[in-house]
Amino acid sequence: MWRVTVVLVAVLLALSGAAWLILARQSSSMAMAQDMGKMAQGSLLAPLANVKPGMAEAGPLLFVSVWVLMMVAMMFPSVAPMVLGYAVIVRQKEGRPVRWLKVGVFAGGYLLAWAAVGVGALILNLAATLYLELPRPPWVLQAAGGAVLIAAGLYQFTAWKRTCLSHCRSSLAFFMHNWRPGVTGAVRMGMHHGTYCVGCCWGLMAVLFMIGLMNLAWMALLSVVIAVEKLTPQGMLATRFVGSALVVSGFVMIVRRVLG
Repeated sequence: MWRVTVVLVAVLLALSGAAWLILARQSSSMAMAQDMGKMAQGSLLAPLANVKPGMAEAGPLLFVSVWVLMMVAMMFPSVAPMVLGYAVIVRQKEGRPVRWLKVGVFAGGYLLAWAAVGVGALILNLAATLYLELPRPPWVLQAAGGAVLIAAGLYQFTAWKRTCLSHCRSSLAFFMHNWRPGVTGAVRMGMHHGTYCVGCCWGLMAVLFMIGLMNLAWMALLSVVIAVEKLTPQGMLATRFVGSALVVSGFVMIVRRVLG
């Protein structure tokens, strides 16, 4: 079974690495910049009056495609234990070598859940872009950014976050309660796990949305945060630390606007 482990982990990390390379090339490409507008502006505590949510001018298909590519880059390292757990159980139940098609379908189902979120992000991005074209006081966007940070930080302390994170941290418990046979079962379980992952990480994705969806530095930082939450014994503690940091940052952003 060690060979399956090595192959699966290597494939997932390779796919993640390839996605990072593609995103890096896209973000630095002048052609991509012309098609997608400014994608990586601002910083967490910087004035946001002129910052757009990211990928403001991308077409729907391009937006969702880049979103899924972002999820491959950010999520595949931390989802590796769940994919490996699926492969192990399939082999035990079927009593024969792992069928890679089913493993791929499981991972595909996981990405389908995030693709659905990408459609929602697209709608939100379009709405935000239209709003940014309207006359508004300069403090409104920064106050909204602070409110998003505070909301994302507070979510880190909720029972929903703990429940979703617990499912993401325990592959055995997930498959014991949600096992479905066959290829159809694989995609359903992948989507089910993806839904828990969305419930676990949506707040962090909202932060990324405010900073700039193609800000590679913040993508990398949030990827590390997600991996620490899901894969380390201190994951639950890290959740509280990140939540506190987001709440404080949100208040600082709003206070700076009021005092400035």
